[in-house]
Amino acid sequence: MPKGIPLSGDRSAWDAADYPEKHANDIDTADGIHHTIGTDAGQVAPGTHTHIETDITDLDHTDANAIHDNVAGEIAAIEEKTTPADADVTVIEDSEAGNAKKRLSWSNIKATLKSYFDGIYAALSHTHTETDITDLDHDAGKVDGIGVDLTGIADGDALVYDEYEDKIVPGEGGGGGASSLNDLTDVDLTGLADGDVLVFDETSGDWLPETPAGGSITVEEQDGTPSVSNVNKIKFGEEAYMHLHLWKADKRQKGIGARFVKMTLPYFFDNLLLKKLYCEPYALNPAPNKTVEKIGFTFIKEHISVPGSLNFEQLTKLWELSYDDFKQLK
Repeated sequence: MPKGIPLSGDRSAWDAADYPEKHANDIDTADGIHHTIGTDAGQVAPGTHTHIETDITDLDHTDANAIHDNVAGEIAAIEEKTTPADADVTVIEDSEAGNAKKRLSWSNIKATLKSYFDGIYAALSHTHTETDITDLDHDAGKVDGIGVDLTGIADGDALVYDEYEDKIVPGEGGGGGASSLNDLTDVDLTGLADGDVLVFDETSGDWLPETPAGGSITVEEQDGTPSVSNVNKIKFGEEAYMHLHLWKADKRQKGIGARFVKMTLPYFFDNLLLKKLYCEPYALNPAPNKTVEKIGFTFIKEHISVPGSLNFEQLTKLWELSYDDFKQLK
């Protein structure tokens, strides 16, 4: 028991509310010890008094359920929720309110993020007007950048693409009709072989299969100067080899040959549906080599070959003109 409390005898007076403070200096007849109120050794504490934390030797200063700013791994150890609900909240320190702690709901987080990203990105489903597209070709006279020429258009015409002119022009209307060549009444495919082309036979009025052979065109200038350009080694739809010749020697080396060849190129490319046209002049004859180079042919190589059925083996220069390059010629 605390010092100053009678060990025996009548304690009723001592138990009164203010007795210890008033009579602590009395001498207890039981033990003969005199006690005074104070903080020194041998004194007793007042009935009402305080302690500091270090005075309490058996106090547990640790809260096992608290989150501390100096203990690692506490948040990682908490049970995880993978899909937050709108009513879920988290704790923040409000920088606009002196860093006071406040709760923030998931619904308000989502609303804030939506407002932020709506100002940066377009919605997944959205529309544009034509003026919104800055790199759009607004030329009403073109379709996807291809010119449209409606000169001579008539009732029932359809618009077709002219690959040579690189234009969309009026053409005969389509629709319906046959789904294969055999369904056409003016096509006779008897004896059709691989690589054949259809040729119109004026006598029968039908289109008949024919194996393509070398062709030639003779062009005559107004002054009577003739020139010939022909092709052989034809692979219809793929390639052919061209031979060119200016008959009159006094007309050569005057640029006439290049002009003549340019006049024949559309015939070869359009009728044989060529992807590439080759020319193999004699390597030591500068005139035809200069002509094809001037036109726009690309030099491939110099080699020994037989350029045509009427030629002997000789040193030639191989030149190539692709369909794309042909379309760029002026």
